[in-house]
Amino acid sequence: MSGRYHRLRCHRQTETSRPIHTHANARLTQRGRLRLVTQHLHKNRSLPELAAEAGISLRCAYKWLARFRSGGAASLADRRSVRRTQRR
Repeated sequence: MSGRYHRLRCHRQTETSRPIHTHANARLTQRGRLRLVTQHLHKNRSLPELAAEAGISLRCAYKWLARFRSGGAASLADRRSVRRTQRR
């Protein structure tokens, strides 16, 4: 294995006993993203302040907020960064 796929690491086990793989440069896991969004929505903390504390860009924080609003907590899970099908 080479490149960024070699740097994948397993952080914790989920309820279904499947490992969660987060790339080496990720600032927050799914739990951290959910915490950021709920602090913004329920504790009325500003998103720029929360993004600065987490070490992420404001654009990324707004992206996670939009995902949460459209699909709930499950939508904050890590996504694939490549297409599901490759042209041959």
